[in-house]
Amino acid sequence: MTRRGGPASRRPRAPTMASALAALGLALALAPPFAPAACAASAGDRVRALGEAFVMRLIERSPDRATRLGIHDHDDRLIPVTQATLREDRDAARALEQALREIPDAGLPPARALERELLLGRCATTLADLEIMRPFERDPLAYLPLIAGSVRAVFDRVNGPPCGRTHLAARRLAAVPEALRAARINVSGAPPERVAIAIERLPAVLRFYRETVPALAAACHDGRVQADLAEADSAAIRAVEAFIADLREARPAPGASLAVGAEACGRWIAAVTGERPSLDSLRVEAEGAVDLERARVDALAAAGATAAPVRLDRVRIEEAVQRVTAFVADHGLVTGRTPAVTVRDAAPCDVEPLALDVPGPWEEHARQIRLDLVGQDADDLPAERRSAPPFTHWDADRLAIGAVTPGSLARHQAIRRMPTRLAHMLAWSRPGEAWAGFAERLMLDEGYAGGADGLALAVARTSLRRHARTLAALGLYSGTLTLESAGRMLVERCGLDQVTAAYEARMAASDPHAMVYTHAVSSLIALRDEARRRLGPAFRTRAFVDAALRAGGVPGASLRARVLRDLGVNVADRESSGAAP
Repeated sequence: MTRRGGPASRRPRAPTMASALAALGLALALAPPFAPAACAASAGDRVRALGEAFVMRLIERSPDRATRLGIHDHDDRLIPVTQATLREDRDAARALEQALREIPDAGLPPARALERELLLGRCATTLADLEIMRPFERDPLAYLPLIAGSVRAVFDRVNGPPCGRTHLAARRLAAVPEALRAARINVSGAPPERVAIAIERLPAVLRFYRETVPALAAACHDGRVQADLAEADSAAIRAVEAFIADLREARPAPGASLAVGAEACGRWIAAVTGERPSLDSLRVEAEGAVDLERARVDALAAAGATAAPVRLDRVRIEEAVQRVTAFVADHGLVTGRTPAVTVRDAAPCDVEPLALDVPGPWEEHARQIRLDLVGQDADDLPAERRSAPPFTHWDADRLAIGAVTPGSLARHQAIRRMPTRLAHMLAWSRPGEAWAGFAERLMLDEGYAGGADGLALAVARTSLRRHARTLAALGLYSGTLTLESAGRMLVERCGLDQVTAAYEARMAASDPHAMVYTHAVSSLIALRDEARRRLGPAFRTRAFVDAALRAGGVPGASLRARVLRDLGVNVADRESSGAAP
């Protein structure tokens, strides 16, 4: 039997980025001179060719990511991350960036100009991660998508019979020991803070292998396939146990530090935002946001706003999703219909309380849209989930807003309407936490739940924690704070209790993107307020949301101009706009 993704169905080996660029350069060198209009067309063809080379390399180099995107040629493969592959990734990103910069953006067709911009952004973030943050060398948890997420993706996203998916999962599980052997070499100099967090989180991977994988494969009744899965699963369990043991026994490398320094932080932030805000300006912005949300929390609490802690379960989340989507539809806040979602138990490795799982941008077959809800009772919960602040019943609505509509799901639906497949993929891959945070504030401002004090309190408390996390991350990665001093700062400066402060400090230490969260959310709020001010009575929330989503919903150097231009606002005079820098 030929299974999709197996050897019999593989396409010819995709060219490397270097060979693709060489072929493209030869073709351009042999091309005759063209008139200006033809040159513009040629430039568009060059962007398209570079995009195709980028995609081919991604499929060949990262089959686990290709599965999540919706490309299933190599669903049975898992490629270890080694020092050699990291060097190749850096070289490929540099080569692609150089080739793109040699193509002038003036005169490009709009779709190709968008692809060029998104590809340049991808190169910048890739190089910033590989050269500054170095997650595969400084964070053992960077391997979770490879050793666990790739297996879950096969069961969730691959079309075909249960035994076909189980066979693919077994093949990927069989590659986990080799992936972790390479990981042990890579992370030998990881900062002790990251190692400690990994030691606490990695046991959840063992539970994923022991409980979740057999449950996902239960529909396959082929004894040989089940035997192959059991053998591969057992080998993966032993490999993770050995990886954890090595992390426990390893001595911190001399000079290993979570901080990368202020100058490196600035370069990383410029790469991921497309802007050049200073660390001081980001810190001031986060402090202002903390003060604002802290004042809101105090005022709401003084007015008697409260809600008893509750357990979040599927029923609560499903009911909240129904309330939120009904409000969005009734008030016309987003163009398009919100698709149905299914709530399920999250994988043991997940930390965020509720996460959206959507089909990749290139999926050809219909797939369910799921909300992954973390459990709260497991004995091996990582510290981040054990110490997470308690939820109230209003948090179900808050989480539904951020995850579904007008939050992350609305963003993904809009991304699918982008003009090209490459734009879909590049926008889909960008972090969207800021849009989810903006959606919470948007729904409150639009009067959801009558602006209930309990919901306002839940949103303010969560916003306070996220902005406090930004302050902690800026200090941790620039080197002005340690994990311990960050926890104290979150208590003394931000007013968090000690348990919540410890939780937020650890989350900041796990995610450098927390450094730019406050700036991203503040930029979206400022942009909406600017559009309202400049359009006056003609302003419509739905038009603004649609315009922001068409631009990907992620703040960056070009978002403001695109959104205002889409709304019919003159953007020639940036200084007179009153927009946030």
